[in-house]
Amino acid sequence: LHMAVSIQDRGIDFAHAVYVVSIFAATSAILVFPAGLLMERMKVRTGIMMVGLSFFVCVLVLMRAATFPIAVLFGIIFGATSELWTVTQRLIFPDYFGRRHVGSIRGFTEPFMGVIAPLGPLLAGILRDATGNYDLIFSIFAGVFLLMFSAIYLGRPPKLKTPHAAG
Repeated sequence: LHMAVSIQDRGIDFAHAVYVVSIFAATSAILVFPAGLLMERMKVRTGIMMVGLSFFVCVLVLMRAATFPIAVLFGIIFGATSELWTVTQRLIFPDYFGRRHVGSIRGFTEPFMGVIAPLGPLLAGILRDATGNYDLIFSIFAGVFLLMFSAIYLGRPPKLKTPHAAG
């Protein structure tokens, strides 16, 4: 939500900031199918860890995007990472808990995501207005992404019970 404004705050003009947003969107759209293919060939846990580290890198690149080429690099990395996140978040629950109860698990967790997800942009706007820049909130976001990586790295998928044969 704050991508173009944060890039402008770093000295890049409006037109180039919008171009970076377009690069992000195009990269994301182009990579949806390859992201799905990639996730068919690796463990979802590994994919989620890659997402956490990639989002961390995205934030670091964005915080240093004072030139157009660096901002473009951010747009490409962020577009690719966002699409990988889209695919992995749909796979993590069935991968960890099986398909039998994925509907009820997702039904339980989605309201929390609906409340938590908007807090990031809201907090970003509040802190940007209070401090005059995005450095503090982007540092917090970077920490959250490292925490995400660490939690997935340290957490182990539960062992699924295999159904006993009837008879």
